[in-house]
Amino acid sequence: MTSAPAFDRARLLSALASLDEALQAQDLPRQDLIVVGGSYLALAHLRDSTMDVDVVTRLTEVTRRAVAEVADRHGVSAQWLNDHAATFRPHGLTAEHCTTVVDGVALRVLAPSADWIFLMKMYAGRLVDRPDLVRLWPHTGFTTPADAVARYWQAYPHAPEDPYLAGFVTEILRQVRWAKGRVVGWWSMRRPT
Repeated sequence: MTSAPAFDRARLLSALASLDEALQAQDLPRQDLIVVGGSYLALAHLRDSTMDVDVVTRLTEVTRRAVAEVADRHGVSAQWLNDHAATFRPHGLTAEHCTTVVDGVALRVLAPSADWIFLMKMYAGRLVDRPDLVRLWPHTGFTTPADAVARYWQAYPHAPEDPYLAGFVTEILRQVRWAKGRVVGWWSMRRPT
């Protein structure tokens, strides 16, 4: 099967558990995978679902075969878990910056802090990432747009100069405040008097 329905959090965890089982049969040292992108957001309850699982860890050939085996078993795309995001891995992101999401026998799936995911989505600079950036900001440790921009340049020192980056992050923060005000405003209108 070449296409698959979206992965919600439960389906993601089930597929990752199946991958752990498939890797156990290989009798290799336990592997670490660092999950990012939409799958990170789904696992963190910040988004309902994602179409695939992006990792910044380069997959070995053995892992690719296990991913294909899980794809057959679950009837999903052979690319349901992929390392396409590895080229966008921020400088300095290591397993030590992550928490464990799946702690299997043959597989440990790790998730970085929201700061790293925010920086990656800034670097991608895609319009489709804006809603995720708005969702992520309240979960980051950034105190100001300037703080986020400074961390961005540490994570991506090779990135081309962008004079609009601070304004972009300021706009994200404005959208966060606007969304928060809408929720507060809606609640206050319906609060019993």
